[in-house]
Amino acid sequence: MKNMSHSFFCAGAALATLAAGCTPSPPEPALAASEAKTCDEPVAEVLEQLIGTWSLEIEADEGWTGYGQSTIARDPLRACSLLETQSAVFNQESPTPFQNTSTSLIIHDTLSDTLKIVSNDRRGYTHLGFSTGRTLEDLTFEVGQAGGRPSTRRIHYRHITEDSFEWVWQGRPDENSQWQDRLTVRYDRASASTE
Repeated sequence: MKNMSHSFFCAGAALATLAAGCTPSPPEPALAASEAKTCDEPVAEVLEQLIGTWSLEIEADEGWTGYGQSTIARDPLRACSLLETQSAVFNQESPTPFQNTSTSLIIHDTLSDTLKIVSNDRRGYTHLGFSTGRTLEDLTFEVGQAGGRPSTRRIHYRHITEDSFEWVWQGRPDENSQWQDRLTVRYDRASASTE
């Protein structure tokens, strides 16, 4: 089995590295320096719902599947933020499936009142997304493009319940096109919430 070491939040964003073919970029220091204060009720509800240990089922639009595990917990270094660690096997039907591990972070930036997601990859890949969503129904992180161009990639959380949710990497050819699912990861709760 080919082993590919890899460093997320998401929830699962490191999976998007493989689906999107992103180019390497350095970590974003401004995000790491962003300090959150206390969560207001809508943001706290979103974050609390995602905390726990999860079993993963992965399905790509290209037809291959995978599986894995994820733990989402409160970030010990920042208030109102989550840290996800994840390991997964991709393309399990292949004679040479590969294993991936990732670390991701979701932060509530009180200065801009937005949620930010960053996923770092040990191979040098970085994803940085921003969401103005403040409820379980509109939690979508658009991945920015150079020059302020409209986003053609995003991370979308949907069907969020106490025991499951879906993390979806979506793409579109241009700003006038419909979003299409590229990679879907179903999270099913494997244990009680992680404090």
